[in-house]
Amino acid sequence: MRKLGLGTIVLYLLTAVSGGSATVSAQGKGSAKAQSKQSQPKKTSICHLDEASGIWDLISIGTPAVSAHFRNHDDGLPNGTTTRSGTALDGNCDVVPTPSFECPATDVAGFPLEVHDDTLFCSYPAVPGEDPNDFFCRYDPLTGALVLDNDAGLCPASAVPVP
Repeated sequence: MRKLGLGTIVLYLLTAVSGGSATVSAQGKGSAKAQSKQSQPKKTSICHLDEASGIWDLISIGTPAVSAHFRNHDDGLPNGTTTRSGTALDGNCDVVPTPSFECPATDVAGFPLEVHDDTLFCSYPAVPGEDPNDFFCRYDPLTGALVLDNDAGLCPASAVPVP
């Protein structure tokens, strides 16, 4: 039987251990990369605005290009909203009509609408020239529902739908 020196044994063990772990590590990384590539789609469907027609088209682009499209165009995901205008789109990239409402012409007591804005702030002063913040109603612009009654309980329950 041949005797090996302590240095030879240590060198042999280090070589065996590092060679084995390098192989395991490389296989592990390769497997993780392969799994990662398989789990990520290579293409993503987006709604891309054709500026000439003003219509959003459903297109499929490379996933890495999605953020650039959203940054440079008024694009969005199907069933989402666009990045610049906030236009709601359905799954086919058709515009989802948003309901439109306006302030009721009078409050429940019959005081006429005097001051209003696009956020559905509706003021019904008791006397002409009164501070518009004394008696007002605020409605949700998407649903028309009353969200704030600052009109002594005289706000109509909902805004008026615009046909």
